Amino acid sequence: MPVTFDDIINTSSSEESFLELFQNAFFQQGQPFLEAHRPILSACYRNPGLSPTLKSNIPEVLVQSWLKKYCDSYKNRISRRISQPPGTVADPVINTMINARLTGLTEEHLEQIKYAHRLSMSAENI
Repeated sequence: MPVTFDDIINTSSSEESFLELFQNAFFQQGQPFLEAHRPILSACYRNPGLSPTLKSNIPEVLVQSWLKKYCDSYKNRISRRISQPPGTVADPVINTMINARLTGLTEEHLEQIKYAHRLSMSAENI
């Protein structure tokens, strides 16, 4: 029968034994168990319903799956991603729409507004 993250929490005799299971998994994979991991795992232990939805037949394998997902997510975190330059071309009607609300803008201002919008959309896509 598959074991879930919540099952591991419920069968751990204490928060420390739960953390110890993870420390062992980190050690087995040659990863350091950092102090930064402790509050994340403690939050999982204290809020079982919010734990990741992983399943395995062996608790140690489930813990190693969590560790892999955690490390992969950390390596690919949003702050490390680089956005691509905007590749879209603004519809020509955009100039008309902006000029209808903001009269007196030069063509250069309109181009800057359109570029800034495409740039912010590119940032959102990360």
